Amino acid sequence: MKTCPNCAASLPDFVNVCTKCKFNLDSPPPAKPPVRPAPAPQASPPPVASFTAPSHPTNSNHHEQDYSSKDRATTSAAPAPKKNNLAIYAVVGVLVLVVIGWLVSSKSGSDETKLVKEQAAAEIARAKAEASDAQEQAQKAKEQIEQVKEQASQASTSSSPQVNDLLARAAKCAINDCIGIMILAAQPRNSEAIQVAAGRFGEFNTQKTGDRPTARDLNNKGLAQLKAGNVSGAIDLFSRASQTDPNDSEILGNLGYALIQVGRLDEADKALGSALLVNPRRTATWGALAELFAKKPNSSEAATRCLQLGYEFSGNREKTLQFFTDSSATSDRPEMRPVYTEAVRRIRAYN
Repeated sequence: MKTCPNCAASLPDFVNVCTKCKFNLDSPPPAKPPVRPAPAPQASPPPVASFTAPSHPTNSNHHEQDYSSKDRATTSAAPAPKKNNLAIYAVVGVLVLVVIGWLVSSKSGSDETKLVKEQAAAEIARAKAEASDAQEQAQKAKEQIEQVKEQASQASTSSSPQVNDLLARAAKCAINDCIGIMILAAQPRNSEAIQVAAGRFGEFNTQKTGDRPTARDLNNKGLAQLKAGNVSGAIDLFSRASQTDPNDSEILGNLGYALIQVGRLDEADKALGSALLVNPRRTATWGALAELFAKKPNSSEAATRCLQLGYEFSGNREKTLQFFTDSSATSDRPEMRPVYTEAVRRIRAYN
């Protein structure tokens, strides 16, 4: 055993450094014996002082002490580089993930942008095509309007003399040609000329009213016979009724209609002319006259115009038009079906 000259601590002979004060025993002794300071409570140990290698290399205990000190230094210093490496690896990993995420998002964003651009381009192209079609249609519509205007202008120019001529003729028509003028004025429709010609008949009718009650009784009996299919008996009753009262347009019209059914067209023409002379505005009379023309060859146009005149004078045009429409498909006289069809077409055209 030996004593530390610095702190007077007892030390083994093989120890060269004091374990308490860390004094190197190989250094010269201090001038005065040091005063041992009172240890502070919970104070951290002072730093290890540097020391010189021992002068006895053969001392195994000294080597063990030296190696244990180195091992402690290595052990205490090793974790720091390891922790630093882990931190660096973590930072690098995060950076790699960020870069990969950025690349993926950049690619995804690029694809989405490309898709949006393609869709926008498609929409623009479609809008341009639609605009082009609309412009083309508008141009065609404009051209059609101009053509219609031109045609209307030409028709007005060409038809005005005809319209004015018919009106002048209607105002001066005689008993023999007023019906013909009215038929001409039916297509194209010239209502003014029709009404003027109809007004002329009042000047021509010189028939006086007869025994109306008796004539009406005979007329009703004639209608019953006609409905029963006895056309000859109906004609006889209608003839007697017209002689009793020659100024009844309904009786004369029924007589003309019955004569048509048996093919006595000339007699029917005379009876219907007398009926129109008494009352040119009776729709049923014009209907019977249409059937008369339909029985004659190449007279379907005149028949159609007679139906148009019947509509012109009708007190209930809607009902009359519906009757024409129904008759175009259900009439028991085949020659009248196309006449009704054409009359309906024309009437709807100017309504």
